[in-house]
Amino acid sequence: LAADQDNVRRAIATGIVARDDTVTLRLCTAMATFWTSHGDWTEGCEQLRNALDMPASDLRLRGRALVALGNLLLLRGDLAEAEVRLSEGRRLATDPDDAVVLARALAGEGYLEFRRSHLAEAQAVWQEALEIAQHAGDERVAAGVLRSLAIAAASSGRQDRAGDLLDRAIDMARRTGDDQQLRLLLGSAAERHLWLGDYQAAEAAYGDALALASAIGD
Repeated sequence: LAADQDNVRRAIATGIVARDDTVTLRLCTAMATFWTSHGDWTEGCEQLRNALDMPASDLRLRGRALVALGNLLLLRGDLAEAEVRLSEGRRLATDPDDAVVLARALAGEGYLEFRRSHLAEAQAVWQEALEIAQHAGDERVAAGVLRSLAIAAASSGRQDRAGDLLDRAIDMARRTGDDQQLRLLLGSAAERHLWLGDYQAAEAAYGDALALASAIGD
């Protein structure tokens, strides 16, 4: 994908000129994972905004694109727009086949509550997202939500609980081969080890996380 970016950009631009919202939304939504892990957050937001500016003939596709945009906006710190996009995306994720999209939307909304220091509310939303993701059988999304719940637990001083959640999430990320999620989880595990004064374990986890980040160009 990194080597093929000019073709991807041309395909998106061509779809926008042709007003083909279906192909353009599908392509941009599919690219969101790459933009996230490669650090191309600004480009991803711009491309998704342009695609979403077209009238949507498929509301399910629009919902998926909105949630993808909302989560990229969270990474950029654009919280106000992220809240609007995630909320609209969640409302459109009504089909049973969109359970993972709904879980992603809720995961993002939980982060917004966490940033507002509404810890109980964040945990409740994340727990709902986790249950939906697990019911849908998507361990990639479930692992990310477990990481959020671990951070919330650590923020409450429940370090043992945080460790258990991170261990579950790391196992999931390894099973699914999700190197980006595994990199994030190892970083969180390293921070927990630092808090507990286990510097050797922290160094090992940071080293593994750094190797993964280097491998995927993050």
